[in-house]
Amino acid sequence: MTTKQGQPQCLIKCDMVISVFKKFVAAVTTSVVCAGLIGCGDGVGQARDEALSQLDGMVWLEDPSTTKSKVEKATSKEQITEALSQAQAENDEREKTYWKCASRATEYVPGKWTLKSSTTDGMVLIDFHFDLISDGTVNFTKISQWPTTAGKQNLIPGAEWVATHEGKVTGWSGDLPEVISGKKTLKPASELYENVASCKVAFNLSLTTTEGVENVVGVLKLPDKQYKANLEIGNGIVLVQKKD
Repeated sequence: MTTKQGQPQCLIKCDMVISVFKKFVAAVTTSVVCAGLIGCGDGVGQARDEALSQLDGMVWLEDPSTTKSKVEKATSKEQITEALSQAQAENDEREKTYWKCASRATEYVPGKWTLKSSTTDGMVLIDFHFDLISDGTVNFTKISQWPTTAGKQNLIPGAEWVATHEGKVTGWSGDLPEVISGKKTLKPASELYENVASCKVAFNLSLTTTEGVENVVGVLKLPDKQYKANLEIGNGIVLVQKKD
């Protein structure tokens, strides 16, 4: 039997059967694929991808992997939204806490510091002034020295740098105020945030010596106010706040 257009009727029916069969196969395939995934379909996959992308920008989270795991295991968009909302709230709170702590940084630099070192053989301990003065000069002078206890070696990190720089560091400059005002982080947030009362602030620090300029990333550790602050200036050198 033929149609009015001259096509056999069986061909038309066959085409219809094939079309229906393809749709059935597609539906079954989707079901099989989704059966192996958590929260497949209804836009959950897209919501998950978008949430994971947003989490990458939440640098202040205490444990990003836990939040990512919640999102990856979520079976609905509502669960994803809830996990993302909780993460955003935590990130915002920790960021606020950090910058409140970091805002104290300019109270310490410029400032007066001490440096404990040793001779390069570790047999004599030495204390120094290492003051970063507000006019851009440095007071790097010896305070005292004494032999180690019972003649035991006590080599302090940075002793080599101290030996080659004593009397040669004349000036300094840094961008600490700009770091604070611009809320810049020169190191990963996970290395800077500690708790509500203690944090670290990284900034660019330049030391002028008789032989040139040395550029480092200084790291100022701000503790609870009852303790002394520390300032790492590279080469194993750690300055300790001098309290009057």
